[in-house]
Amino acid sequence: MLIFLFSAWACSAVGQNAQEIVNEVTRQFIERPGIMWQDYKEKSNYGRCVSIIVSTSLGDDYAWSPSYHIPTIDGDW
Repeated sequence: MLIFLFSAWACSAVGQNAQEIVNEVTRQFIERPGIMWQDYKEKSNYGRCVSIIVSTSLGDDYAWSPSYHIPTIDGDW
């Protein structure tokens, strides 16, 4: 039964991270319309997207990281 809980948490975290990336890309398209055209006058801010992914993945990992140690505390399943 725990596998379903952990899978649900993982799916929820991925969904939240994807929504944050979509919001960031939309913001960049609005603020820098030159990145959508063929002349590519402006560059997109890839570093901001990478930092969002890294920070949210680390933050989500800390939230349920004690669950990794539960089987070792009680003994192996």
